[in-house]
Amino acid sequence: MAIAVLIYASWIALTAFHAQVPLPVLVVLGGWLVAWQGSLQHETIHGHPTGVGRIDSAIGFAPLSLWLPYRLYRRSHLAHHAPR
Repeated sequence: MAIAVLIYASWIALTAFHAQVPLPVLVVLGGWLVAWQGSLQHETIHGHPTGVGRIDSAIGFAPLSLWLPYRLYRRSHLAHHAPR
């Protein structure tokens, strides 16, 4: 849970202070946070960190990459793991 707080707090801080951060640092930190949050989203789909679906979904819900809505990602990822 602490990692989720760290990821989202860092994203908010980086967004709030982006004008004071040199562009190369902003790109590296932003990319790292997006990747880390993507990993967190993946873990929430598999029932981590709490094992309570609603809480895990709330933790992973925000798509920082602005690429794929959580519900669509969750549905497609679970289909990927479904037996054929």
